[in-house]
Amino acid sequence: MDNVKNNISDQLIRLVQIIFGFVLAQGLGRYEDVLLNPISSNENIIKGLALLTIYLTTILSWIDWHATMNLRPYDFHKNKERYRLLADVTIVCLYAIMIFSIKYFSQEQIYFNPKYFFLFALIFIAYLISGKFRQATYGRVASRTNLIYKYLIVYLIFFIAYYLFYNWFIFLTDIDFTLNIFFGINIILLIFALVMMFKYRHERRKKSSSKLKGLKIGIDVDGVLANQIEGLIPRIQKRHGILINYDQVTEWNLKIGDSSIDKEIELAMESRDYVISMRSHTGASEVINDLYEEHQIIIITSRPKETENWTKEWLIKEKIPFDKIETTRSGRKSLYATDILVDDYLGNVNEFLCETYGHVILVDQPWNRNREEIKHYIDEGRLYIVNSLSEVPKIVRTIEARLKSKAQDNSNKSIAV
Repeated sequence: MDNVKNNISDQLIRLVQIIFGFVLAQGLGRYEDVLLNPISSNENIIKGLALLTIYLTTILSWIDWHATMNLRPYDFHKNKERYRLLADVTIVCLYAIMIFSIKYFSQEQIYFNPKYFFLFALIFIAYLISGKFRQATYGRVASRTNLIYKYLIVYLIFFIAYYLFYNWFIFLTDIDFTLNIFFGINIILLIFALVMMFKYRHERRKKSSSKLKGLKIGIDVDGVLANQIEGLIPRIQKRHGILINYDQVTEWNLKIGDSSIDKEIELAMESRDYVISMRSHTGASEVINDLYEEHQIIIITSRPKETENWTKEWLIKEKIPFDKIETTRSGRKSLYATDILVDDYLGNVNEFLCETYGHVILVDQPWNRNREEIKHYIDEGRLYIVNSLSEVPKIVRTIEARLKSKAQDNSNKSIAV
């Protein structure tokens, strides 16, 4: 994402932050008596707990929202991102409405406040809408919609049970008894609502933290995720009048008139259109989305540093998630200490296997089929060759199981000693 887009995203973030601040300030201004005398009456106890519930909900949401924005900022050049912003503003407005609705927890209302509890369900509907728009821009892993559905159903059932129980109970008992019962019920339900929100936030973060226990997987871009040759062919024909096809590129110093493939790629990399318009290889988005769920994805590319923002833009466009992007011109991908390297260039593969104890998944391409120098790594179980990216997740699971087994054997030996 370029600087202009980043500036727009920052301004939109500030807009939502202002509304967040307004929500928190409203609680302080509207319920002064509750804050100063929280246990002076049953009504203040309920209102105080309701206020605490929405404050903690808002603060937890604020924290997670900022973490999300660091990874997936707004791209206001896309209409779906405008709808995402609208959904996020709606969420914050719903928090404000919840604060306004606390006044209905009163003795005159028999402590019956369905508006407050129904708003939890509306908030999760807004979470879902925002998540769907985020997925439309950044891919499936941008939001855990299944988790949102789960808690949306919980809060809907919770609200319906509350509403039906009140309407059944109110006609069967006298008013004084009803007041005492509903005071206790509301205390229990407010605690339940808060606990469910904590559980939701915990589950949401638990999945993210589990990635840290997974493998570090370094992924190359050109030749692995992106087809850099397809867009190069018409450029070569225009510049040199020479027509080549994909399978003819059997080496990176392949002569093209008075130039060569590697020089033509380096020149093409100066063009944003060339970088952004690259077609992704089949299965790139699906495979990386699957790996991203459990492992740390580090994009390691030898592209010029100046192309980094374009590369990020391309990855977002192709819905390929990543935790970090590293640009290296040295060709030493071993410096990034990944457990696995997925690459297409034999020079990178050989350097990584020589300098680390890691594993490599080599993506078959016409320019990497002379593999005599690295063939012994296959026998050692450190090098795997795939014809399609769809084979990568299975190999990653195999490597992961092998590493866990090795770690367990080392642990057992240590205990025995």
